[in-house]
Amino acid sequence: MRNVVLPLILCSSGFAIMSCKGKNKHPEGPAANSSDASSNVNLSFQLAIANPSQLTGESVSTNCHVGLTPQIQADGQCITPSKVSLWVTGVSLGTTDKLEGDAMQTAGARLLGGGSGFGKEGYFVGAAFDLANLSGIRGSDNLWSTYDKKYTFKSASIQIAYFKGAFEAGGRTWELLVPFVNQPVEGDSWLKDCFGEAWINQAKTNAVVLPNMTFKTGDMLVCKRQDANTPCTADQFQWADSSTGVLSSTRPASPKVLNAVSALTRKCNSPGGNGAPPDARYDLPSMVAKLSTPVDLYGDLSHGPTSKSNPAEFPARSNAAEWADRRSKNLDTAPFTVYFSSNGGTVTSGDRLDAQIKIDASNYIFLENLTSLDANTTDAEIIKAMTTKEFWAWEKLGIGKLGDGLMLGADLKVKVSKSATVDEIYAKPVEGSKASGVTPL
Repeated sequence: MRNVVLPLILCSSGFAIMSCKGKNKHPEGPAANSSDASSNVNLSFQLAIANPSQLTGESVSTNCHVGLTPQIQADGQCITPSKVSLWVTGVSLGTTDKLEGDAMQTAGARLLGGGSGFGKEGYFVGAAFDLANLSGIRGSDNLWSTYDKKYTFKSASIQIAYFKGAFEAGGRTWELLVPFVNQPVEGDSWLKDCFGEAWINQAKTNAVVLPNMTFKTGDMLVCKRQDANTPCTADQFQWADSSTGVLSSTRPASPKVLNAVSALTRKCNSPGGNGAPPDARYDLPSMVAKLSTPVDLYGDLSHGPTSKSNPAEFPARSNAAEWADRRSKNLDTAPFTVYFSSNGGTVTSGDRLDAQIKIDASNYIFLENLTSLDANTTDAEIIKAMTTKEFWAWEKLGIGKLGDGLMLGADLKVKVSKSATVDEIYAKPVEGSKASGVTPL
């Protein structure tokens, strides 16, 4: 059996990536940061295949069995994808510790994200990541709130606007694309009610996560590559009839879809006006990965009366005179996040956090109920069976509900350091910026 490792790099620096007023509450962690603290989160993602040379030749499919409960079981074929692409909007780290007052939810912390999902000038938050490349973006975290808890993190949840994976089955190369947004965005009438016509006109361009495509949340779009080495273009993805597996360039009456997405909440709580930002909720699902080695990571506010480690009027890296000078020049002096990483009893602190998650997607693609797979297996049989282990679990129990055996695997590395300057801590990325290349840890 072959393991494929997809490194996902997260570096922490300040930017509220879900920048509308509304807050997404995720089961894997607290709600969006309500503090004014800046976070130096260069959430740089390397969502990348570590050794693409392992993926030459035909993908290996194996007979496999998946199960959620004694009653919910399935047999089929499990396949390791040769390529994965995601639009990432948020990342959270989770624990097995229960939230105080809520025995059903585990505690955690956000590395990236928070808010309603839509940003200024109509941008949809996050960025596209091709798992074959190492790249990253900046985002906001809420590790500032974890100093007392000093959590040991054991899982990572990656919030996505779409999943796209390529794999071989029956001697043919397939691509499966599942979006979790609607395109065109102006089709969501509640967005226009909440954000206004001018914003919608900007969103027609800035909120497009997959150009030149139209789809609904949860559509399972399929493309059979004409050439195994040539990726599918946007116009080659088609809808599949859920009963027959026949592909069509127009959406059929009963398309192959993820029905679990009906539980996602998307609504306008209150429109913007009189200087107040709009308050909207736009839920997105998360892929969940179990960390092979737990990670001890926590944070605190850099200074001020609410800081647990430094209640002084200026951060530990500065002094009273420098901070007074910044105030006199009307420069930012608000508390920022200081990170603490514990490794073997040694604690390293700093105002910059870089993290790298290597995700193991071995056998992630699942062809449900296909007990054999060869050149005689028809296209329709493969298309009807096509899903992932995680999507299969969502359909049975709901989004986010899956056991350890169905989770992705992951290794997490973190590096805490000191920013070159104070201004670097407070620097804000440009809305709608794309993922850019980073250096592996």
